[in-house]
This record gives sequence, structure tokens and C-alpha cells, in this order.
Amino acid sequence: MKTKLLLLSSALACATLAQAQTPAITNVTNAASYAAKGLPGSGIAQGSIFTVFGSNLGPATLVQAGAPRPTAAGLSGTRVRITVSGTNYDAPMIYSSRTQVAAIMPSNVPLTAQANVVVLVNDTPSSPFPVAVVRYAPGIYTLNSAGTGPGVVTDANYVPVTFTAALNPGQAGIIWMNGLGGTTASEDINGAAGAIPNLAQVEVFIGGKTAQVLYAGRTPGFTGLDQVNFTVPSDLEGCAVPLVIRQNGGNGVVSNFVSISVARSGRTCRDRGFTEAEFQSAASGSMRMGALSLGRTTIKTSAGGFDMQTRLDIGSGSFFRFDYNALIRSSSVAEPPAGACTVSTFGGETEPTDPAFALFTPLDAGNTIGVNGPNGPKVLDRQSGPEGRGTYYAKLGGGITISGLPGGIPGLPGGNNLPDYLSAGTYTLTGTGGADVGAFTATLNYPQPLTWTNEAAITSVNRTQNLNVTWSGGAPSDLVVITGTSTNTNPTVGGSFICYSTAAAGGFTVPSWVLSALPASAVIEGTPTGMLMVGSTSSEPSRFNASGIDIGVVSYFNYGGKNVNFQ
Repeated sequence: MKTKLLLLSSALACATLAQAQTPAITNVTNAASYAAKGLPGSGIAQGSIFTVFGSNLGPATLVQAGAPRPTAAGLSGTRVRITVSGTNYDAPMIYSSRTQVAAIMPSNVPLTAQANVVVLVNDTPSSPFPVAVVRYAPGIYTLNSAGTGPGVVTDANYVPVTFTAALNPGQAGIIWMNGLGGTTASEDINGAAGAIPNLAQVEVFIGGKTAQVLYAGRTPGFTGLDQVNFTVPSDLEGCAVPLVIRQNGGNGVVSNFVSISVARSGRTCRDRGFTEAEFQSAASGSMRMGALSLGRTTIKTSAGGFDMQTRLDIGSGSFFRFDYNALIRSSSVAEPPAGACTVSTFGGETEPTDPAFALFTPLDAGNTIGVNGPNGPKVLDRQSGPEGRGTYYAKLGGGITISGLPGGIPGLPGGNNLPDYLSAGTYTLTGTGGADVGAFTATLNYPQPLTWTNEAAITSVNRTQNLNVTWSGGAPSDLVVITGTSTNTNPTVGGSFICYSTAAAGGFTVPSWVLSALPASAVIEGTPTGMLMVGSTSSEPSRFNASGIDIGVVSYFNYGGKNVNFQ
């Protein structure tokens, strides 16, 4: 009996060990954009580099392939196989590691809605992971290696574009990317660029303007890697000017939206809230910043015969230090200029945070921040958690009202209603200081809100057509913000666009190529889950001073929105 138990225990241990060492795939994405499965443009293009994520995929230390790129022979025991209708294709390897593998989708793999990707480690296969193989799916590499924020763009001399190495209007630049299409060359030989057959029209949009395309195709000397050479359009300036590629004309596929820095002259860009000198100073070390904000959000939702309004007045603050390495990779520090739009997409239940946040160090500015205005005093409390030392927040007023239930719904977020707090006038925000930041006083003039004049006329949005939005009023210097969010549940993916204009413009047209990057909205029990919002914010934030920070800014916002159906 004891021998049988020992044999059984040994067998179970071997089975557990074998199971632990079996490769497993959790995701397969474009190696540049990381577009989540189910989003527009999320397929894997013929001839493009793709990334496989999972466990037990290869060696503990990453190993890169040389030339010729290994296929059936594998890389350190790892190989990637694509199967379509019973036919197997070996993918040329780029690199292999325990949790991540990169390879090239062979150009001779047929177009299909479902190919199966399998990783074999010492001939032990993973379970197949389904992907769509498409003709093209442009993806732009980014500095944060997550498909968001500043793109991997260089000038003609291959100098990376950053805040202090910006491009000028009329200057040539190079976008580094993949997914433009298959090639006739041998993809396992590094150095054979080859022709890209069926290369459809490639368009580059920068800050909402069309850029001249000088070249679009394989990077000479590198298989799977593409580049687009372009000229910066005139009349552009900013540190986060949106850049996107569309392939195959009006009905084509758009890449991930990234940003580049453009300076009217010189090499340092200027952004809303930052000067050239401040970016130059940060380039030699780090930047310590404090940001305060007061704002109102009003959202109207019609569902099941009820009309619900969520109206919240909030105050917030954040104090952080970040070095230049984090600054140039962040998608949150700089903002697009007026006239431009950008898009962020995500897979899963929530939008991802900026990866550069992990490089930010929170600063202690005290336990609370006081707010005083036309409707009396309030307090912003320091938040809990690892980063709570640098963040402050408070619900200042408002709540949820439903037709027939004016008192709101206790227990729901925002459901315990308070009187409105924010109204036009002057507000003072004060802090007594903490371990890192000294005492400060900031002043903010909160203006009358603008009016979204064609709100009632928009109940659905056709993602293949331009969207016109109009407004009136607001402070003449206001920056107008138009933003929309659409999510779907099969699979769970989402996307948000944000466009900027000026109050004086009175209207803005959101281009169809922006809307086409969003998934269609889910409709739950007849109620669309998409959201469209229009509002205003400070065009130039006010400044405040405090010891321990290099820059202090204070701004306002007032946004109004409603649920719509993105079709």
C-alpha cells in the first residue's frame, strides 16, 4: 500500500510539473499598437511583427534572434506556428522569453477571420489562440512600449523626437511602425526589404492636418519593420500633437493614435501650461509639479423610461516629481492643441493608466487643501493608498436625480445629493504645506459655462461619417473639449476620443477617421452605453508658487454630456 501511494504521489508530482511547464498563451497583439482583440484594426497583418504574451513561453532570460531568423528550428527551444484550415506556417522569430515572444506573421498566410497561433517549447505545444489575419493593420511604436502616448518618431537624421528635440513645420520626419502589409521577400533573412504588394493608400494626419507622405513601406535591412517618411504640415505647435495613420482610404484602417512634439521654431516645444524654458530645465534633471482643479460634470441618461441626471462638482489636486525619462514617455503631462483630436482604446473593464505614472514620485503637500468661493468653504482631503501622499479630492456638490425621485438614491456613488457648489466667481485654494511642498495660495476665476446648442439633435453617431458639434457662450479664452466614449461587451473593449477647439469657433467637426477608431456601442435593454460630452476648460491655467515645486497650475472645467449610440 505504501509503495502504491509513493507511485501515485510521484505520478501526481510529474503531472503537476508537466502542467506547470506547458506553454500558455494569454494574448496575441500587434507588436507596436497592442490593440485589444475586438477593436478596429486589431487583426495581425501579413508580414507584420506580433507579440505573444503568456507563461512558460521560452527561456527565463530574453534571447534575440539574429539573421537568418529561425522558423521551424526555433529560438532557444521556442517556435511559433500559425495554422489555417489544417495548413501550418512557421513564423520567423524575433525574440523569446518566458512571458513574451515576438515573431513575424508570414506574408503567405492566407487572409482569414481565424487563424490559430501555437507556441511550442521543446516541442510541447500551447493551446491554440485564435487571431484574425488581415491585409494591413498599421501600428505605431511608442516610447512607453504600450501603444499610447508619444510615438517613436525621428527626424531625417534618426534623432528621436522629444519635447526638447521637436520637429518644425516643413521638416521631414520618420514614423517607426509595422502592419503596412505583406512582402514578396524572404522574411527569415534580415536585410531583404522586398516590395510590399497591394500597398493601399497611406495617409498621415498630424494635429488634424494631412501631412505629405514621402515614403511608406519596409525599412531597408529589417524584416517586419515598416516606416513612413512625412513632412510636418504648416501652422502646427504643441508638445502632444496627435499623429495617426490611415491605410486604404476612407474605408480603411487607422493605427493607434500617438503624439509628437512640434515647435514653430527652435527645438523645444511649448504646451498649454508649460513654457519652452521649463521643458529645457526638466531635460537636465527632473520636474516637480502641483496641479489643482475645480470642475463640474453633468451627464444626462435616458433608460427604461426614466431620465437620470448625474451632476457633480469636484475639486482635485496632485503633486508629483518626475524625471525627464518619465516626462517624455507620458501620455498625460502634455495635451493636444486646439483643432486636434486623439483617441485612446482599451481592452477589459477599465481604461488603463498612463504607464509613465509608475515613474512619478508623489509629493506630500499636507493633509488637506482648503477651497473658498462664492458659496463658502470646502476641504479637499488627501487620498489613501500608495500614491495618496500626492493626491487630493472632494465631492463639493451635486448628486444623482431621477425623474420622480428628486432626492437621489442613497447608496449610489454621488447619490447622496448636496447643493450645487460651483458658480461663476473667484475661488481661493490654500494649503498649509507638508513634508515636500510648502504653504501656498492659488486663485481661480470660474466662468459661466458654454451652451451645447445641438445637443438635442444628436442621439446616435455614425462612425463612418463626420460629426458636427455646435455651442455658444463660454469665456472667450476657453478651450472647448469634445469627447466621446464607446464600449462593447463581446468582447469587452472600449475607446475614447477627445477633440479640442476654441470657444470663439462656435463649432467643430469630428472627422470620421477619428470615430472609426472606436468600437460600436453596446445597447443594453434598449439603452445605448456610448457617451458624448461637450464643455470648456482653461486655455492657459493660472499659476501659483510654493516651495518644493517648480510649477504650480490651477484650472477649471465644466462638461455636459448624454448617452448616445455609436453605430
